Amino acid sequence: MVGVVSTEDLQFVLESDISHILTAVEVRKLICNWRNTGVKIVTQTTMGKKQIQSSPSSPSSSSESSVDQEIAFVKDPGQKIVAEHPESLKDYVGSGYDSVLAQLVNRADNLSRLPGSHPFKRASQSNDSTPPKKRKTDSYGCISWQPDTFPAGETEKTQQQKMEELQTLHKSGQQGANIKELMNLTYTSQRNMINSKDCVLVELMEKWPYLFEEAYLLDHFSTLTGVNLKEKVEESAKKKIPTLYRFLEQQASTTQRLRQTLHSIKDVMESNGDSLPKIIGSLILLCRYFDDDTAAIFVKKPGSQASGELALPGTPCVVTAGEPWEATRFQIAVDGQFITTVNNPIDALCVWFCAFYVFNLEYPVNASATAEFIQRFIVGINPHEGRGKAAKGKSIHPIVLRISNKLKDFESEWSI
Repeated sequence: MVGVVSTEDLQFVLESDISHILTAVEVRKLICNWRNTGVKIVTQTTMGKKQIQSSPSSPSSSSESSVDQEIAFVKDPGQKIVAEHPESLKDYVGSGYDSVLAQLVNRADNLSRLPGSHPFKRASQSNDSTPPKKRKTDSYGCISWQPDTFPAGETEKTQQQKMEELQTLHKSGQQGANIKELMNLTYTSQRNMINSKDCVLVELMEKWPYLFEEAYLLDHFSTLTGVNLKEKVEESAKKKIPTLYRFLEQQASTTQRLRQTLHSIKDVMESNGDSLPKIIGSLILLCRYFDDDTAAIFVKKPGSQASGELALPGTPCVVTAGEPWEATRFQIAVDGQFITTVNNPIDALCVWFCAFYVFNLEYPVNASATAEFIQRFIVGINPHEGRGKAAKGKSIHPIVLRISNKLKDFESEWSI
């Protein structure tokens, strides 16, 4: 046993400590890679004293090294260390070893930092003062982000005809199985427009109006991700959200904001005689536990204020009259535009969440932890690599990892 009981202990692990876990060749490959990228390695001399070894690297070779390269070379050691000490080190979200992997990468980064360098200094920017445009995320968590072909027998001409037919049917208020079939047959054309660089929401609403109705939006999401969103959220509302609520109820004793919100949620549940307020209420408690901005997801509309007068975020949000946990009517807005209205919190959560995936939108920066938690725990889109719609390609949000491990300890049956 190495004696590691937490991820913080990894900074004290030496080569000799893990030689019984990794083969000699694996240790050498790891050290060789770090040396080639200018990383300093802590080793032991024959006298038992620590010595820093490093190899010089040119500016060009240093610039070529990246976090992705470091991750690739510490991935196997990270897996093996967690396998040796699963009780104390295994995460219960993502790959199971993201915390350890992050610790190893940070350790390598700290050791490789050159003398005199400062982690907070930024490279000089160009004279162009215009901030770069935020790019939309791509196919993270999707199985049919952009189909290559139309369905059998379909052409661009028939797809155009079906799109125009759908527009006509929508104007006359038609619903039914034929609408569902037409929407399914034109899925590729819908994705073509959504994924185009110059896609504008208002134009998308004009071309594909049914896409902004709950039933067809959820169907599109199902084809896109392979996930039945309504089924997943309903299941989580029965099993996971009550656990989350009990956990946050326990945490409320330490935070006044949590206590005040919790009391209000309980009052509404007692008054209504049901537990529906717990669904949205738990997510708002989670927002406040993470210190996220609740207004980035839930917008309260004063009773006398018209919807058009509201200042809405650019990202998808849920608009209610009064507190969200006591609402019975929920308006969903995307890019400042109201797209649909639903009458229960489960539908509101489903439409809000799937808008990010269907329309290629990033999570709000000031509420990204809450959104990622919903993605991984409530919806169950939980790839072992990647960070969700907030920052594709990065590790799982650290605070999401921490709460997942706390929930595991809180109630052992909790799992993703």
